[in-house]
Amino acid sequence: MNKLISSIGVALIAISIFSGAKSNDLGGGTIPAPKRLLVIGDSLTNGLYATAEQNTFVSIVSRNTGMPTARRAVPTLKDAVPLWANLKTWQPDVVVIELGINDINGRQWNAQWKKSYQALVEDIQATGARVVVCTTFWIGIDSDNPIYPLHIGLNNDIRDVAQRTGATLADLWAATEGCAECVSTPGTISYFSPHFHGDEMHPSDTGHAVIASVVTDAINGVGASGTARKIYYLPFVANGEQ
Repeated sequence: MNKLISSIGVALIAISIFSGAKSNDLGGGTIPAPKRLLVIGDSLTNGLYATAEQNTFVSIVSRNTGMPTARRAVPTLKDAVPLWANLKTWQPDVVVIELGINDINGRQWNAQWKKSYQALVEDIQATGARVVVCTTFWIGIDSDNPIYPLHIGLNNDIRDVAQRTGATLADLWAATEGCAECVSTPGTISYFSPHFHGDEMHPSDTGHAVIASVVTDAINGVGASGTARKIYYLPFVANGEQ
């Protein structure tokens, strides 16, 4: 448990990446038209522990769909709510939400969490954007692990919110549970930093590929498939900063 909490805590560095070109200057990068994809998530959205940026699930999804793509990483749901308040002016067409693991570790998952998650989904939908909600990635734990039932419970909440709101479900847990090769191995260096190594919890390149496949299927062909995109890196921001 301590290993799990410390590993995720270290990984929570926020980054913004945009692919494509045109309009809406955002401090060194741009969001192009016409279709724009925004991914709001945690360290998985940041790309840990893929060995190259192009192997991260966000980059793969951008290539699969051909959609100009932005990503922002935050620790937990409570950080995502104010983040979205700023991001909505960017007018994304599709928003993917990949959150929950750190809420479990930080003991923030409770009845109010589900209400806040649904409120976030509905606030995004109110702008006209389509929402894709992701269950948590399987982090290499067995059913006898004390946090296993917490993941099951939180993921059931996410599935219920998808049904209640009409959001599209990307069931990462169902796609990755038991997939040993989907989890990074110790010693594998992440492209994100030479100080970040595989931890038997974050996804490997294979894990990112599986996540990307599930998310791409959820997006269901929005955008032109296979279009190559240049990646624009925006300044790093600390956790919770805008």
